[in-house]
Amino acid sequence: VYELVAVGDAYRKDAEYLYVSAVINPSDLPSGPYRSIGLFTDPTFQDGVTGDAIDAGKIVSQGTLHMYENRVAFDRTNASVNEQFMIHA
Repeated sequence: VYELVAVGDAYRKDAEYLYVSAVINPSDLPSGPYRSIGLFTDPTFQDGVTGDAIDAGKIVSQGTLHMYENRVAFDRTNASVNEQFMIHA
């Protein structure tokens, strides 16, 4: 049985899995197809760069890759995509 808990309760409740959900809108990234998605922690960006969707040219270091998935290419030019993952902690 899975239970969604607040981030602050994850250690107290001894969470074993991490649920990650992100919506990617057409305006967030360059148009066109994609087939790979990954989860990174601690990326670094050029000075002054902030936001939820960062252009690749403004990334100084990708950080640490924790998981990735390759799949059949999907053209997200006119579609919002809700990516969801369950990751064993």
